[in-house]
Amino acid sequence: WAVVGQIEEPLEDKLLSRRTWLLGGKTGRYALLLDFKFGGENFPPSFAPGSIQQGALAFYPSAFPQRALVLDDLISVSKNVEKLPGFADFDTFATAYAAALAAQPWLQIFPAAFSEATPHTQGGRFFLLDKNEKSLPLNVAENDGWKLLALSGGHPIGVFGEWDGAAFRPLNAVAEGRFTRF
Repeated sequence: WAVVGQIEEPLEDKLLSRRTWLLGGKTGRYALLLDFKFGGENFPPSFAPGSIQQGALAFYPSAFPQRALVLDDLISVSKNVEKLPGFADFDTFATAYAAALAAQPWLQIFPAAFSEATPHTQGGRFFLLDKNEKSLPLNVAENDGWKLLALSGGHPIGVFGEWDGAAFRPLNAVAEGRFTRF
């Protein structure tokens, strides 16, 4: 399992969630590990984004299963994520998202990786462009948008993030074999 993304967010007063996204090396399936912390508690130990883990997961029942539980301890492999396999274009992405929504209409977050997307800015907003010059709006802080653009150097890079139905939130990118968090 490649640890392709992780984000911590406040849910309400003193309650935080942490989403850790894994991508199956053989299956290409995403798994979501969800953790919570309240008040002064610490999150349980987690996996470093960009690392590769070996082991078994069990998925919670769902029409579109994402959330998983680690069955045994995952073993860290001495290799890191150097490439993000993913959608080659946004049409393929839209088809996969539509299928996921058909299976689970209440789906709030859809994980996605793009193998070759080019960050772009226009009118103060940031976008990803696919090989067909189609664009996908980004939900990204301005500094992170500029970091993503600089990382790409104007060339296609691998990008992983979360789609909420309106905008794509990049969490990590891979350029020239280097894994970078946002």
